[in-house]
Amino acid sequence: MTKQITDDLAQALWETLLLHSTKGRLRYGDITAIACEFGLTTKAVTRVWKKG
Repeated sequence: MTKQITDDLAQALWETLLLHSTKGRLRYGDITAIACEFGLTTKAVTRVWKKG
């Protein structure tokens, strides 16, 4: 079963990604760390990051 990402969760995830980014780039390992923090897969976090 897949977990649906709500708009509120996506917003919080996006804000966290922006806080970790520098000039629009994330450091190595940031996506994995944030995925663990939110209990999501790295693929889901990457999808939110690319979607913007």
